[in-house]
Amino acid sequence: DSPTCWTLKIACLGVVSASITAYVVQAIFNVQQVGLSFLFWVLVGMLAALSLAAGVPDSLRPGTVLSKTIITRDPLTSTVAVQRGGGVRAPRSPGGRRRRSGGRNEVPWPTVLTAVGVTVVVVLLALGADGPYRADHGYWAAATSLEQPATSPGTASAPTSVGPTYFTDMQSAMSLNPWEGTYPAAEGTILASAAAHAPSTSDATSDLVRARSLLAKALAEKPLWTPYSASEARVDMDLATLPSSSTTAELSEAVSLLRRAIMDNPRDATYHQLLAQALTAERKAAAKS
Repeated sequence: DSPTCWTLKIACLGVVSASITAYVVQAIFNVQQVGLSFLFWVLVGMLAALSLAAGVPDSLRPGTVLSKTIITRDPLTSTVAVQRGGGVRAPRSPGGRRRRSGGRNEVPWPTVLTAVGVTVVVVLLALGADGPYRADHGYWAAATSLEQPATSPGTASAPTSVGPTYFTDMQSAMSLNPWEGTYPAAEGTILASAAAHAPSTSDATSDLVRARSLLAKALAEKPLWTPYSASEARVDMDLATLPSSSTTAELSEAVSLLRRAIMDNPRDATYHQLLAQALTAERKAAAKS
């Protein structure tokens, strides 16, 4: 073997060892992923093959470990003889990279350093990639902070109280996983429901505008087969009832969103009913203007 080939084998051995370590670590915290168990055995097989290809010291071979052996080294020729039960195996050249004087095994520093380095990288990536799990925990904490559990996006059931803890947890969840549309949709639904109980028109307008922004963000993340477009249309229809809003523009946007929702799910009767209400309100607003 050339030094380059041997170094490549050692590097592959370190990568496979780190992959096994990463699998075991994730299995400790993610036991439901039973479909990945075959990867462990594949990696173990690769580890055995690479260990054999890279060269395993005689003292670590299974036959040596499980049987009583005597390993001797000729200081003049640097050859090794392994004696088992009175018999002597043919001498084997150990290679300068695997043995050192005194009959001891050399520490495979390339393997050790590669395995440690890859393991550190895998652990750091794992710590950085657990954002979705922590985001789900923040979402759950936000839901439990309400006196009434958070409803699914698109519904109009309002909690009895929404405190600052809810919005703090939701902001944390959205910052950890900004690509999940469920989080902004849930907060937007809560704000739209809370707007009906707002103490003033300005507060109601603020809640509805923020709810529309969150629902638009959720719709951008998950544009298909979700109730987010209909939810945003409801917010636009609510905004159209406020005196400070542009009624015609809000209703026009609501009609556009509802038609999009119907194209996505034409069998949902609720969308058709909302579209009929939005068209009726739009005609009335046009007649008044």
